[in-house]
Amino acid sequence: MASIEKRLESLSEDDLQALVTAGVPEGRRIEYKRQLPGNSDDEKRELLADVSSFANASGGDLLYGVEEAGGLPTAIIGVSGVDPDAEVLRLESIIRTGVDPRIPGVHLRAVPLASGSFVLVVRIPQSWLLPHVVGFKNLSRFYSRTSAGKYQLDVSELRSLFVGSSEAAERIRRFRDERLARIVAGEGAFEMSGQALVVLHLVPLRIFDPATRFDLRQLDNQTVSLPPLYAGGWNHRYNLDGFATWSPVNSRAVSYVQVFRHGAIEAVEASMLEPRQDRSVIQSAHLAKELVNNLPRYLAVQRELGVDLPVVILLELVGVKGYRLATGPDWFFDSAPIDRDLITCPEMIVEDWDTEASTMLRPGLDAIWNAGGYAECTLYDETGAWQPR
Repeated sequence: MASIEKRLESLSEDDLQALVTAGVPEGRRIEYKRQLPGNSDDEKRELLADVSSFANASGGDLLYGVEEAGGLPTAIIGVSGVDPDAEVLRLESIIRTGVDPRIPGVHLRAVPLASGSFVLVVRIPQSWLLPHVVGFKNLSRFYSRTSAGKYQLDVSELRSLFVGSSEAAERIRRFRDERLARIVAGEGAFEMSGQALVVLHLVPLRIFDPATRFDLRQLDNQTVSLPPLYAGGWNHRYNLDGFATWSPVNSRAVSYVQVFRHGAIEAVEASMLEPRQDRSVIQSAHLAKELVNNLPRYLAVQRELGVDLPVVILLELVGVKGYRLATGPDWFFDSAPIDRDLITCPEMIVEDWDTEASTMLRPGLDAIWNAGGYAECTLYDETGAWQPR
């Protein structure tokens, strides 16, 4: 969770004032600043050091427009005399170009105050692309944070961050592999009605924090937001892992969506790849549109639960050796047969909830088309715009 336990877009002046009332001190996950950084080199370096220190540690919030004394907030004074939208763009540009590698999921918001001024909040997620270095005007420095604030990393700490970054990526892949093994063995949320499967996972980085747990009771009234892939109707229930919706056939499922208590989502579908007319065919446009249409719904559920970005999208096709890609009408296929049983698409990163689903899914769709012998997904035009047929 973020240092202020509320979604960034929902923050209000009352939430900021509550920090003063409660005397929430600066520390590992929050820092107060009276004024916005200017355009001098020193002020830009300070901003970049602050932002990278949060990303290299546990993430957190940087607040501009808050008076503090001894690390304790004393007043919400706000920032005035400047255009908040222009300041957001300016700071975004500094952060984007001054930290390497770029930090996924950094978001800024100007929270309006009754006085007409605003507090600018910079929310930085814990990163899995560690470590991030401040590279500015021939200066290269690595920073992290403790309860006392930011500090410069030494060599041994840097080595630990490099190792930790590799471990985070490996843990995500291990999560995927374990879930795939269960699904194929019929031990997923439901036993599936077919053998050829579409499998989609949305994995927040913070699921590996043992303290990360979400209250799923609100999903009782949001099942319309959790349609299984390629399903006209569905049931819902709680289970040991969390909350699921599923489209049943006999005692099995044609399709299901599982929301885990740690915020990850798993969607599995068994009918889109079912052989038809004695042909083992992937109706490519149909599959792609189903994924593009449903991904925003699943991400909206995670956002409503309070899941922090970034979220990793994992997409696999199971049991598809010998299948061909149909790119035209009437199940006409013109691709080479797929040479393996499992297509594992590259990891895709959600850095912004509002990014178009077709943009987020492009690397995965390209990989599926590659498996059929194409250079890229043919549902995008020459400019990269989504043009489904």
